[in-house]
Amino acid sequence: MFYHLFQNRDKKYIYDVNSNLVSYISDELFTDLQKQHSCNELCEKEYEILLEKGFFKDYQFKQLYNPLSKRIEYLNDRNLSFFIFQVTQGCNLRCAYCPYSQSNEKIRHHKNVNMTWEVAKKGLDFYFQHSVDSNFIGIGFYGGEPLLNFELVKRIVNYSNRLFEGKDIHYSITTNGTLLTDEIISFMEKNNFQLLISLDGDKDSTDKNRHFAGNDLSVFDVVLKKIKMIQEKHKLLFKKMTINMVLDPSLNMEVYEKLLDKYPFLENTNLYTVKIDDSYSDKKNIISNDFINSYNYKIFLCLLETIDNFHFEKETKLFESQKKLLKDEFNNGTRNRVAEYIEKDFITSGMCLPGMTKTFVSVNGDFYPCERVNEKLKDMIIGNVKDGYNLKNINNLMHFNRKFGNRCINCFAVRECNLCPEQFGVSGIEENEESLQVCRAQRENFVQALKDRMSYNEILSLIDGGKIYGN
Repeated sequence: MFYHLFQNRDKKYIYDVNSNLVSYISDELFTDLQKQHSCNELCEKEYEILLEKGFFKDYQFKQLYNPLSKRIEYLNDRNLSFFIFQVTQGCNLRCAYCPYSQSNEKIRHHKNVNMTWEVAKKGLDFYFQHSVDSNFIGIGFYGGEPLLNFELVKRIVNYSNRLFEGKDIHYSITTNGTLLTDEIISFMEKNNFQLLISLDGDKDSTDKNRHFAGNDLSVFDVVLKKIKMIQEKHKLLFKKMTINMVLDPSLNMEVYEKLLDKYPFLENTNLYTVKIDDSYSDKKNIISNDFINSYNYKIFLCLLETIDNFHFEKETKLFESQKKLLKDEFNNGTRNRVAEYIEKDFITSGMCLPGMTKTFVSVNGDFYPCERVNEKLKDMIIGNVKDGYNLKNINNLMHFNRKFGNRCINCFAVRECNLCPEQFGVSGIEENEESLQVCRAQRENFVQALKDRMSYNEILSLIDGGKIYGN
Protein backbone atom coordinates (compact mmCIF):
# COMPACT_ATOMS: atom_id res chain seq x y z
CA MET A 1 0.00 0.00 0.00
CA PHE A 2 1.32 3.39 -1.09
CA TYR A 3 -0.05 6.37 0.85
CA HIS A 4 0.91 9.40 2.92
CA LEU A 5 -0.79 10.70 6.08
CA PHE A 6 -0.90 14.39 6.93
CA GLN A 7 -2.68 16.84 9.20
CA ASN A 8 -4.14 20.24 8.31
CA ARG A 9 -4.87 22.14 11.52
CA ASP A 10 -7.27 19.88 13.47
CA LYS A 11 -8.23 17.58 10.58
CA LYS A 12 -6.50 14.37 9.53
CA TYR A 13 -6.14 13.24 5.90
CA ILE A 14 -4.78 10.42 3.79
CA TYR A 15 -3.30 10.82 0.33
CA ASP A 16 -3.32 7.62 -1.74
CA VAL A 17 -0.55 7.64 -4.34
CA ASN A 18 -1.90 4.95 -6.68
CA SER A 19 -5.34 6.56 -7.07
CA ASN A 20 -4.16 10.17 -6.57
CA LEU A 21 -7.06 10.70 -4.15
CA VAL A 22 -7.21 12.47 -0.79
CA SER A 23 -9.75 11.85 1.95
CA TYR A 24 -10.54 13.17 5.39
CA ILE A 25 -10.23 10.37 7.97
CA SER A 26 -10.98 9.97 11.67
CA ASP A 27 -8.34 10.42 14.36
CA GLU A 28 -8.66 6.71 15.15
CA LEU A 29 -7.97 5.51 11.62
CA PHE A 30 -5.16 8.04 11.25
CA THR A 31 -3.46 6.64 14.38
CA ASP A 32 -4.00 3.01 13.35
CA LEU A 33 -2.56 3.59 9.88
CA GLN A 34 0.32 5.59 11.33
CA LYS A 35 1.22 2.78 13.73
CA GLN A 36 0.14 0.05 11.30
CA HIS A 37 -2.22 -1.38 13.92
CA SER A 38 -5.26 -3.48 13.09
CA CYS A 39 -8.50 -1.45 13.05
CA ASN A 40 -11.36 -1.67 15.53
CA GLU A 41 -14.89 -2.22 14.22
CA LEU A 42 -15.64 1.46 13.52
CA CYS A 43 -12.28 2.00 11.86
CA GLU A 44 -12.79 -1.17 9.86
CA LYS A 45 -15.98 0.25 8.33
CA GLU A 46 -14.19 3.51 7.49
CA TYR A 47 -11.34 1.51 5.97
CA GLU A 48 -13.78 -0.53 3.84
CA ILE A 49 -15.39 2.67 2.50
CA LEU A 50 -11.98 3.93 1.41
CA LEU A 51 -11.28 0.58 -0.25
CA GLU A 52 -14.49 0.93 -2.27
CA LYS A 53 -13.37 4.39 -3.40
CA GLY A 54 -10.11 2.99 -4.73
CA PHE A 55 -7.69 3.50 -1.85
CA PHE A 56 -5.05 0.99 -0.74
CA LYS A 57 -4.61 -0.84 -4.05
CA ASP A 58 -1.74 -3.30 -3.79
CA TYR A 59 0.20 -1.99 -6.78
CA GLN A 60 3.32 0.06 -7.33
CA PHE A 61 4.86 0.95 -10.67
CA LYS A 62 8.27 -0.53 -11.41
CA GLN A 63 10.04 1.93 -13.70
CA LEU A 64 10.11 5.52 -14.91
CA TYR A 65 9.47 5.79 -18.61
CA ASN A 66 8.32 8.66 -20.82
CA PRO A 67 6.26 7.26 -23.73
CA LEU A 68 6.97 10.40 -25.78
CA SER A 69 10.62 9.34 -25.98
CA LYS A 70 9.54 7.01 -28.80
CA ARG A 71 8.37 10.04 -30.80
CA ILE A 72 10.99 12.60 -29.85
CA GLU A 73 12.97 12.16 -33.08
CA TYR A 74 9.83 12.91 -35.12
CA LEU A 75 8.70 15.77 -32.85
CA ASN A 76 12.12 17.42 -32.96
CA ASP A 77 12.29 16.94 -36.72
CA ARG A 78 9.10 18.84 -37.62
CA ASN A 79 7.55 20.53 -34.57
CA LEU A 80 10.05 22.95 -33.02
CA SER A 81 8.34 26.05 -31.62
CA PHE A 82 10.76 28.17 -29.56
CA PHE A 83 14.45 29.05 -29.99
CA ILE A 84 16.32 31.30 -27.55
CA PHE A 85 19.58 32.89 -28.70
CA GLN A 86 22.26 33.76 -26.16
CA VAL A 87 23.54 36.69 -28.18
CA THR A 88 26.15 37.57 -25.55
CA GLN A 89 27.60 36.40 -22.26
CA GLY A 90 28.52 39.97 -21.33
CA CYS A 91 26.53 42.11 -18.90
CA ASN A 92 26.77 45.73 -17.80
CA LEU A 93 25.37 44.94 -14.33
CA ARG A 94 26.72 42.91 -11.43
CA CYS A 95 23.67 41.82 -9.45
CA ALA A 96 24.29 40.42 -5.98
CA TYR A 97 22.08 37.36 -6.50
CA CYS A 98 23.19 36.57 -10.07
CA PRO A 99 25.29 33.38 -10.10
CA TYR A 100 27.16 34.56 -13.22
CA SER A 101 28.50 37.53 -11.21
CA GLN A 102 29.94 35.32 -8.47
CA SER A 103 33.06 33.20 -7.99
CA ASN A 104 31.66 29.66 -8.30
CA GLU A 105 33.90 27.92 -10.84
CA LYS A 106 31.30 25.21 -11.51
CA ILE A 107 29.21 27.61 -13.62
CA ARG A 108 30.05 30.17 -16.31
CA HIS A 109 30.74 33.82 -15.51
CA HIS A 110 29.91 37.05 -17.34
CA LYS A 111 32.50 37.66 -20.05
CA ASN A 112 32.71 39.71 -23.23
CA VAL A 113 31.87 36.92 -25.65
CA ASN A 114 29.27 37.57 -28.36
CA MET A 115 27.44 35.21 -30.69
CA THR A 116 28.51 35.59 -34.31
CA TRP A 117 26.14 35.97 -37.24
CA GLU A 118 27.44 32.67 -38.62
CA VAL A 119 26.30 30.79 -35.49
CA ALA A 120 22.98 32.65 -35.35
CA LYS A 121 22.20 31.97 -39.02
CA LYS A 122 22.98 28.27 -38.68
CA GLY A 123 20.65 28.14 -35.67
CA LEU A 124 17.85 29.91 -37.56
CA ASP A 125 18.25 27.71 -40.64
CA PHE A 126 18.11 24.60 -38.44
CA TYR A 127 14.98 25.97 -36.73
CA PHE A 128 13.36 26.65 -40.10
CA GLN A 129 14.11 23.15 -41.42
CA HIS A 130 12.67 21.49 -38.31
CA SER A 131 9.49 23.53 -37.72
CA VAL A 132 7.54 22.68 -40.88
CA ASP A 133 4.51 21.54 -38.85
CA SER A 134 4.61 24.51 -36.43
CA ASN A 135 2.37 27.50 -37.10
CA PHE A 136 3.78 29.37 -34.09
CA ILE A 137 7.40 30.52 -34.25
CA GLY A 138 8.90 31.86 -31.03
CA ILE A 139 12.34 33.49 -30.98
CA GLY A 140 13.85 34.78 -27.73
CA PHE A 141 16.96 36.80 -26.88
CA TYR A 142 18.97 36.23 -23.74
CA GLY A 143 22.35 37.09 -22.24
CA GLY A 144 24.13 38.28 -20.24
CA GLU A 145 22.47 41.48 -21.30
CA PRO A 146 21.25 40.91 -24.89
CA LEU A 147 21.09 44.61 -25.77
CA LEU A 148 24.90 44.70 -25.62
CA ASN A 149 24.69 42.89 -28.97
CA PHE A 150 21.62 44.63 -30.37
CA GLU A 151 23.04 44.67 -33.91
CA LEU A 152 22.86 40.87 -33.94
CA VAL A 153 19.34 40.97 -32.48
CA LYS A 154 18.26 43.19 -35.39
CA ARG A 155 19.92 40.94 -37.94
CA ILE A 156 18.25 37.83 -36.50
CA VAL A 157 14.83 39.52 -36.54
CA ASN A 158 15.15 40.82 -40.09
CA TYR A 159 16.33 37.44 -41.39
CA SER A 160 13.61 35.58 -39.46
CA ASN A 161 10.86 37.81 -40.84
CA ARG A 162 11.86 36.72 -44.34
CA LEU A 163 12.64 33.10 -43.45
CA PHE A 164 9.38 32.41 -41.58
CA GLU A 165 7.12 34.60 -43.70
CA GLY A 166 3.51 33.42 -43.46
CA LYS A 167 3.88 32.01 -39.95
CA ASP A 168 2.86 33.54 -36.61
CA ILE A 169 6.20 34.94 -35.39
CA HIS A 170 6.67 36.19 -31.84
CA TYR A 171 9.85 37.72 -30.43
CA SER A 172 10.75 38.06 -26.76
CA ILE A 173 13.67 39.54 -24.89
CA THR A 174 14.81 39.45 -21.26
CA THR A 175 16.70 42.65 -20.41
CA ASN A 176 17.79 44.70 -17.41
CA GLY A 177 16.38 47.72 -19.28
CA THR A 178 19.35 50.03 -18.77
CA LEU A 179 20.40 50.13 -22.45
CA LEU A 180 16.97 50.76 -23.97
CA THR A 181 16.81 53.68 -26.41
CA ASP A 182 13.99 55.13 -28.45
CA GLU A 183 15.43 53.42 -31.54
CA ILE A 184 15.55 50.01 -29.84
CA ILE A 185 12.08 50.38 -28.37
CA SER A 186 10.62 51.41 -31.75
CA PHE A 187 12.22 48.36 -33.37
CA MET A 188 10.70 46.08 -30.71
CA GLU A 189 7.26 47.63 -31.06
CA LYS A 190 7.35 47.28 -34.85
CA ASN A 191 8.34 43.60 -34.65
CA ASN A 192 5.79 42.33 -32.12
CA PHE A 193 8.19 41.88 -29.19
CA GLN A 194 7.28 40.69 -25.72
CA LEU A 195 9.53 42.77 -23.47
CA LEU A 196 10.53 41.57 -19.99
CA ILE A 197 12.36 44.12 -17.83
CA SER A 198 13.86 43.44 -14.40
CA LEU A 199 12.99 45.88 -11.60
CA ASP A 200 13.20 44.63 -8.02
CA GLY A 201 10.73 46.84 -6.17
CA ASP A 202 11.38 50.43 -5.06
CA LYS A 203 14.66 52.36 -5.28
CA ASP A 204 16.12 50.95 -2.05
CA SER A 205 15.32 47.31 -2.76
CA THR A 206 16.42 47.50 -6.41
CA ASP A 207 19.70 49.28 -5.73
CA LYS A 208 20.47 46.95 -2.81
CA ASN A 209 21.09 44.05 -5.20
CA ARG A 210 21.41 45.50 -8.72
CA HIS A 211 24.60 47.47 -9.49
CA PHE A 212 26.32 48.79 -12.60
CA ALA A 213 29.62 47.09 -13.40
CA GLY A 214 31.49 50.34 -14.07
CA ASN A 215 29.84 53.17 -12.09
CA ASP A 216 27.76 54.03 -9.01
CA LEU A 217 24.61 55.24 -10.77
CA SER A 218 21.24 54.10 -9.46
CA VAL A 219 19.98 51.18 -11.56
CA PHE A 220 16.46 51.95 -10.36
CA ASP A 221 16.55 55.57 -11.59
CA VAL A 222 17.89 54.57 -15.01
CA VAL A 223 15.39 51.74 -15.56
CA LEU A 224 12.37 53.70 -14.31
CA LYS A 225 13.21 56.48 -16.77
CA LYS A 226 13.25 53.93 -19.62
CA ILE A 227 9.91 52.45 -18.53
CA LYS A 228 8.35 55.93 -18.42
CA MET A 229 9.60 56.54 -21.96
CA ILE A 230 7.90 53.34 -23.12
CA GLN A 231 4.68 54.28 -21.33
CA GLU A 232 4.58 57.76 -22.84
CA LYS A 233 5.77 57.10 -26.40
CA HIS A 234 5.22 53.39 -27.12
CA LYS A 235 1.87 52.47 -25.62
CA LEU A 236 1.42 49.30 -27.68
CA LEU A 237 4.67 47.82 -26.36
CA PHE A 238 3.88 49.06 -22.84
CA LYS A 239 0.68 47.00 -22.78
CA LYS A 240 2.64 43.83 -23.57
CA MET A 241 5.59 44.61 -21.31
CA THR A 242 6.26 42.51 -18.21
CA ILE A 243 8.16 43.67 -15.15
CA ASN A 244 10.09 40.83 -13.54
CA MET A 245 10.48 41.47 -9.83
CA VAL A 246 12.97 39.28 -7.95
CA LEU A 247 11.97 39.19 -4.28
CA ASP A 248 14.76 39.30 -1.70
CA PRO A 249 13.49 37.24 1.28
CA SER A 250 15.73 39.17 3.68
CA LEU A 251 13.43 42.17 3.12
CA ASN A 252 9.73 42.74 3.79
CA MET A 253 7.04 42.57 1.11
CA GLU A 254 6.20 46.21 1.83
CA VAL A 255 9.30 47.46 -0.02
CA TYR A 256 7.97 45.87 -3.22
CA GLU A 257 4.43 47.14 -2.76
CA LYS A 258 5.77 50.68 -2.32
CA LEU A 259 6.71 50.65 -6.00
CA LEU A 260 3.06 50.57 -7.09
CA ASP A 261 2.01 53.07 -4.43
CA LYS A 262 4.57 55.62 -5.62
CA TYR A 263 4.32 54.85 -9.37
CA PRO A 264 0.70 53.77 -9.97
CA PHE A 265 1.16 53.79 -13.77
CA LEU A 266 3.09 50.52 -13.33
CA GLU A 267 -0.15 48.79 -12.33
CA ASN A 268 -1.01 48.76 -16.04
CA THR A 269 1.95 46.50 -16.82
CA ASN A 270 2.14 42.76 -16.37
CA LEU A 271 3.91 41.99 -13.10
CA TYR A 272 5.76 38.77 -12.42
CA THR A 273 7.34 38.06 -9.04
CA VAL A 274 9.74 35.30 -8.09
CA LYS A 275 11.85 34.70 -5.00
CA ILE A 276 15.64 34.74 -5.40
CA ASP A 277 16.76 31.34 -6.66
CA ASP A 278 19.92 30.46 -4.74
CA SER A 279 20.45 26.97 -6.19
CA TYR A 280 23.40 28.24 -8.28
CA SER A 281 24.54 30.95 -5.87
CA ASP A 282 27.58 31.12 -3.58
CA LYS A 283 25.43 32.86 -0.98
CA LYS A 284 22.28 31.18 0.26
CA ASN A 285 19.16 33.20 0.99
CA ILE A 286 18.67 34.89 4.34
CA ILE A 287 14.95 34.65 5.02
CA SER A 288 13.23 37.00 7.45
CA ASN A 289 10.14 35.99 9.41
CA ASP A 290 8.44 39.19 8.24
CA PHE A 291 8.93 38.14 4.63
CA ILE A 292 7.64 34.59 5.21
CA ASN A 293 4.54 35.79 7.06
CA SER A 294 3.77 38.54 4.56
CA TYR A 295 4.44 36.35 1.50
CA ASN A 296 2.32 33.45 2.80
CA TYR A 297 -0.49 35.86 3.67
CA LYS A 298 -0.49 37.23 0.11
CA ILE A 299 -0.60 33.70 -1.31
CA PHE A 300 -3.52 32.94 1.03
CA LEU A 301 -5.38 35.98 -0.31
CA CYS A 302 -4.66 34.75 -3.85
CA LEU A 303 -6.16 31.42 -2.81
CA LEU A 304 -9.30 33.13 -1.54
CA GLU A 305 -9.56 35.10 -4.79
CA THR A 306 -10.08 31.85 -6.70
CA ILE A 307 -13.47 31.81 -4.96
CA ASP A 308 -15.92 34.28 -6.50
CA ASN A 309 -16.95 35.72 -3.15
CA PHE A 310 -13.54 37.22 -2.38
CA HIS A 311 -11.70 40.12 -4.02
CA PHE A 312 -8.26 41.41 -3.00
CA GLU A 313 -7.00 42.86 -6.28
CA LYS A 314 -5.01 45.70 -4.68
CA GLU A 315 -3.37 43.48 -2.06
CA THR A 316 -2.42 40.78 -4.58
CA LYS A 317 -1.42 42.85 -7.61
CA LEU A 318 2.17 41.60 -7.40
CA PHE A 319 0.99 38.00 -7.52
CA GLU A 320 -0.96 37.82 -10.78
CA SER A 321 1.10 34.89 -12.08
CA GLN A 322 0.61 32.94 -8.85
CA LYS A 323 -3.14 33.62 -8.97
CA LYS A 324 -3.40 32.07 -12.42
CA LEU A 325 -1.54 28.96 -11.27
CA LEU A 326 -3.69 28.63 -8.16
CA LYS A 327 -6.90 29.10 -10.11
CA ASP A 328 -5.94 26.36 -12.55
CA GLU A 329 -4.85 24.03 -9.78
CA PHE A 330 -7.87 24.44 -7.52
CA ASN A 331 -10.53 24.64 -10.20
CA ASN A 332 -9.24 21.60 -12.08
CA GLY A 333 -7.83 19.34 -9.45
CA THR A 334 -9.26 19.60 -5.95
CA ARG A 335 -12.95 18.68 -5.93
CA ASN A 336 -14.87 15.63 -7.07
CA ARG A 337 -11.67 14.00 -8.16
CA VAL A 338 -11.90 10.60 -9.84
CA ALA A 339 -9.34 7.89 -9.19
CA GLU A 340 -6.63 7.81 -11.87
CA TYR A 341 -4.36 4.86 -11.31
CA ILE A 342 -0.67 4.80 -12.15
CA GLU A 343 0.14 2.98 -15.35
CA LYS A 344 2.75 0.24 -15.56
CA ASP A 345 5.27 2.76 -16.88
CA PHE A 346 5.20 6.21 -15.32
CA ILE A 347 7.06 9.50 -15.63
CA THR A 348 7.03 12.56 -13.38
CA SER A 349 5.61 15.81 -14.71
CA GLY A 350 8.60 18.15 -14.42
CA MET A 351 10.56 17.25 -17.54
CA CYS A 352 9.79 19.11 -20.76
CA LEU A 353 10.44 17.71 -24.22
CA PRO A 354 14.03 18.90 -24.80
CA GLY A 355 14.29 20.59 -28.15
CA MET A 356 10.64 20.65 -29.11
CA THR A 357 9.48 22.64 -26.07
CA LYS A 358 12.43 25.00 -26.17
CA THR A 359 15.99 25.12 -27.50
CA PHE A 360 18.56 27.46 -26.00
CA VAL A 361 21.42 28.27 -28.39
CA SER A 362 24.60 29.33 -26.57
CA VAL A 363 27.05 31.90 -27.94
CA ASN A 364 29.18 29.11 -29.44
CA GLY A 365 26.22 27.26 -30.98
CA ASP A 366 25.59 24.47 -28.45
CA PHE A 367 21.97 23.46 -27.82
CA TYR A 368 20.55 23.24 -24.27
CA PRO A 369 16.99 22.39 -23.13
CA CYS A 370 16.56 25.90 -21.68
CA GLU A 371 18.40 29.04 -20.62
CA ARG A 372 18.47 28.11 -16.92
CA VAL A 373 20.61 24.96 -16.96
CA ASN A 374 24.29 24.91 -16.03
CA GLU A 375 26.15 25.39 -19.31
CA LYS A 376 29.29 23.76 -17.90
CA LEU A 377 27.58 20.37 -17.53
CA LYS A 378 28.12 18.31 -20.69
CA ASP A 379 25.06 16.17 -19.86
CA MET A 380 22.92 19.26 -20.49
CA ILE A 381 24.11 19.72 -24.09
CA ILE A 382 21.46 18.32 -26.45
CA GLY A 383 23.17 19.15 -29.75
CA ASN A 384 24.62 22.05 -31.72
CA VAL A 385 23.96 24.18 -34.81
CA LYS A 386 26.31 22.07 -36.94
CA ASP A 387 25.25 18.49 -36.11
CA GLY A 388 21.68 18.99 -34.88
CA TYR A 389 20.20 17.19 -31.88
CA ASN A 390 21.92 14.51 -29.83
CA LEU A 391 19.01 12.10 -29.33
CA LYS A 392 20.91 10.01 -26.78
CA ASN A 393 21.42 13.01 -24.48
CA ILE A 394 17.81 14.10 -25.00
CA ASN A 395 16.55 10.64 -24.03
CA ASN A 396 18.79 10.62 -20.95
CA LEU A 397 17.39 13.98 -19.83
CA MET A 398 13.82 12.80 -20.40
CA HIS A 399 14.55 9.91 -18.01
CA PHE A 400 16.92 11.73 -15.63
CA ASN A 401 15.03 10.27 -12.62
CA ARG A 402 16.52 6.86 -13.33
CA LYS A 403 19.86 8.06 -11.99
CA PHE A 404 18.29 8.08 -8.53
CA GLY A 405 17.48 4.35 -8.52
CA ASN A 406 14.31 3.60 -6.55
CA ARG A 407 14.20 7.01 -4.87
CA CYS A 408 11.46 8.30 -7.19
CA ILE A 409 9.57 4.99 -7.37
CA ASN A 410 9.20 4.93 -3.57
CA CYS A 411 8.40 8.64 -3.15
CA PHE A 412 4.83 9.58 -2.16
CA ALA A 413 5.16 12.89 -4.10
CA VAL A 414 5.97 11.18 -7.40
CA ARG A 415 2.54 11.87 -8.95
CA GLU A 416 3.02 15.64 -8.81
CA CYS A 417 6.79 15.97 -8.82
CA ASN A 418 7.71 18.85 -11.13
CA LEU A 419 11.46 18.64 -10.72
CA CYS A 420 13.61 18.91 -13.83
CA PRO A 421 17.41 18.71 -14.33
CA GLU A 422 17.82 22.49 -13.98
CA GLN A 423 16.69 22.39 -10.35
CA PHE A 424 19.53 20.15 -9.21
CA GLY A 425 21.94 23.08 -9.21
CA VAL A 426 25.61 23.23 -10.05
CA SER A 427 26.34 19.53 -9.47
CA GLY A 428 23.68 18.33 -11.86
CA ILE A 429 21.86 15.01 -11.75
CA GLU A 430 23.84 12.88 -9.32
CA GLU A 431 23.08 10.57 -6.40
CA ASN A 432 24.43 12.86 -3.69
CA GLU A 433 23.41 14.90 -0.65
CA GLU A 434 22.62 17.96 -2.77
CA SER A 435 20.07 16.06 -4.86
CA LEU A 436 18.60 14.51 -1.68
CA GLN A 437 18.03 18.02 -0.32
CA VAL A 438 16.28 19.04 -3.54
CA CYS A 439 13.97 16.03 -3.26
CA ARG A 440 13.25 16.68 0.43
CA ALA A 441 12.22 20.24 -0.41
CA GLN A 442 9.99 18.94 -3.21
CA ARG A 443 8.20 16.57 -0.81
CA GLU A 444 7.72 19.39 1.69
CA ASN A 445 6.25 21.58 -1.05
CA PHE A 446 3.89 18.79 -2.10
CA VAL A 447 2.63 18.27 1.46
CA GLN A 448 2.05 22.02 1.75
CA ALA A 449 0.15 21.94 -1.56
CA LEU A 450 -2.06 19.15 -0.19
CA LYS A 451 -2.75 21.22 2.92
CA ASP A 452 -3.57 24.28 0.82
CA ARG A 453 -6.06 22.23 -1.21
CA MET A 454 -7.70 20.99 1.97
CA SER A 455 -7.90 24.54 3.34
CA TYR A 456 -9.50 25.60 0.07
CA ASN A 457 -12.16 22.93 0.32
CA GLU A 458 -12.77 23.61 4.00
CA ILE A 459 -13.47 27.25 3.07
CA LEU A 460 -15.81 26.13 0.29
CA SER A 461 -17.58 23.87 2.76
CA LEU A 462 -18.28 26.85 4.98
CA ILE A 463 -19.49 28.98 2.06
CA ASP A 464 -21.61 26.62 -0.02
CA GLY A 465 -21.60 23.25 1.65
CA GLY A 466 -18.94 21.86 -0.67
CA LYS A 467 -17.59 18.43 0.13
CA ILE A 468 -14.11 17.92 1.48
CA TYR A 469 -11.75 16.88 -1.28
CA GLY A 470 -11.81 13.13 -1.84
CA ASN A 471 -15.02 12.43 0.12
